[in-house]
Amino acid sequence: MSYKQIFSSIIVALILLSTLVIPITPIVQATLVYSQITDAITKGKAYLDRFYVDNFPSAGYAVMRDLPSLPFNIYSSYAGEFRYVGTDNVIGMNYKLGDGISESEMKYFFEDGYDKDYNDLIIYVKYKSLNETHMQLTVKKISSDASYPIHLYIGSQLIAYNINSAPDNTEWVLVQKYGWVSARYVARHATRIAAWLYEDFGETEKAQKLHNFMDYYGYTKDVYAPVWGKSNNYNDDELYSTTTFPDPTTWQNLPWKTNDYGEIPYKSRLAYAPARNLYLIINNNSTKPPALHDLLLALHYMNKYGYNAVPYATALLQRAGWDGNGFSRDATFQGISYKAPAYQEYATAVGLVAYIKYYHLTGDTTVLPIIDNIANVLLQLQYKYGKTKVDGLNVTYYADHNGGFLTSYKPGGSYIWATWQSPWIDLVYSLLEIFGYYDSMPPEYPFLSITNTESTILALKALMEYSKLNRAPPIGSSIDNDLAQTKFSNYFYSVQGDPAIVKYYVKDLRDGTKWFFIMNGNISISTIKNITVQNELSNPYLKLALQEYNTTYYVVKGPNRITYADLIVSLHTSNGTVLGRVQRQLHNVTSTPSQVRKNFNSTHEIAFQIPYTLTPGNYYVNITIFAYARYGKIIWCSEYKNGTAYGKIVYLLLEP
Repeated sequence: MSYKQIFSSIIVALILLSTLVIPITPIVQATLVYSQITDAITKGKAYLDRFYVDNFPSAGYAVMRDLPSLPFNIYSSYAGEFRYVGTDNVIGMNYKLGDGISESEMKYFFEDGYDKDYNDLIIYVKYKSLNETHMQLTVKKISSDASYPIHLYIGSQLIAYNINSAPDNTEWVLVQKYGWVSARYVARHATRIAAWLYEDFGETEKAQKLHNFMDYYGYTKDVYAPVWGKSNNYNDDELYSTTTFPDPTTWQNLPWKTNDYGEIPYKSRLAYAPARNLYLIINNNSTKPPALHDLLLALHYMNKYGYNAVPYATALLQRAGWDGNGFSRDATFQGISYKAPAYQEYATAVGLVAYIKYYHLTGDTTVLPIIDNIANVLLQLQYKYGKTKVDGLNVTYYADHNGGFLTSYKPGGSYIWATWQSPWIDLVYSLLEIFGYYDSMPPEYPFLSITNTESTILALKALMEYSKLNRAPPIGSSIDNDLAQTKFSNYFYSVQGDPAIVKYYVKDLRDGTKWFFIMNGNISISTIKNITVQNELSNPYLKLALQEYNTTYYVVKGPNRITYADLIVSLHTSNGTVLGRVQRQLHNVTSTPSQVRKNFNSTHEIAFQIPYTLTPGNYYVNITIFAYARYGKIIWCSEYKNGTAYGKIVYLLLEP
């Protein structure tokens, strides 16, 4: 047996050898509201649009770039060409996270000639967030040994003309809204699945250009096709095959842009035949394949064969193993088990689509709580400035990731970004590189790759499918008896309606400092209460008393502007079926030409009959105060001098 044959056997063992187990503590999920879903889709779409590259390599074609990054390049007057970071002419290293919260740093070494000494230009970079929308880049020249002029760019923006002539330690500072994005574009998978997603958004011209690129360069099939129902013409063994992972033969033909910004084809590990073949072997021959494999296969069979595929899909979904936080991180191949240290977002997004498809095929309402749970987790994986945590760090402030979805994660008080690859995986690819089977691309970006276009595209598709169910039930609740807290923390309110016209303010009004909502249209403030029925109840009454304190309504832009506030109470089964609902008016105010002010301190009681026999089990009550402003605006607030405005549930019960 040759050394390479022995090495191949070792690789198969090493890649599955890790047995790291991270205990999972179930965390309390926030209540889903429909506006959260639409807001997440809007922000994710804005993130995605920043990565779309039109008219590349020529008119009628387009690609998707990879992730937030720093696309440095130089114009080498010696070589007469542009040279880009992330290629073998530019190396980024000495990476560090700076403060780990908002700033990261990196050194870049540029090759102007052909001797590969990487001393022709060396720069040091600091990259940080200024605020929620803008990134600041500081570039310091360390040294330059080039004998010909070098011009330094970030994307197509010139930083320094003939940087050789600048003294060492010269600094340049640039500010960019949402920072810069990678010069690397991604054929498989981002460009194809973005085309399908843009079709869903109705942007057919964008979609067609992306399709044109993929078709022309030989990427005719994609493993994510089942997510869009596009794999029905595939052979059943074709999802994990060389036809859907053709990179070793197609990547080398992908175009490069050789001027200004540059478009560089991302070369994944699977562009190397040994690595690609190993990946396919593991997915197709494992006793317990990775969860993503099972979820995509289940979707493929359900799309292609309909209800006849349900038994097989059921087994695959069960093996994929949703545990309340993510799908199974376990895999077993040739008797060797491997457990990834984090969940893959890709599996979470695909799993949501798969369970929704299963529900549509079967009508099985018992999967609805699972669907809600997956959607709730997925919503929490969208990067939020100053709220998203990274493993080993505090919350992070990186405006360039806003709206994107985490590529992998684990629970940690909330969901935090963490790499799904264990040190064993990294070791395997290091050995592949040593033996000449794989050549990694140098890093572009001085921060962790916590979001990318692939994860974001899949998340948006999944949430769009979930929104069609018109569901927003809770998965647990961290809400206490306060129905509407003054500061409107995320645990205490939901906003329904167009996010563009619903805003929150803290402002000095004429008679004191107040917290308030101001809006056109309507707002609702909701809470969820769980009820356990221990003995069978026949046609019971649900009774509720709500006490409202120190609430102030202003109606503006009169005259004859009408506002009212209603109390809405509904009883649901654990899977979301509505058993009973009542809506009662709390207040009704018609404005005069001058501002109208009303103060309310009152108790509201509701009792209504449930025309069903309730069997023992868990139910929940949704309690909402809904305010509506017709034609004008309503300000709903409290004054500090009068105390906190809130609603308190005095009692809530089911009685025969």
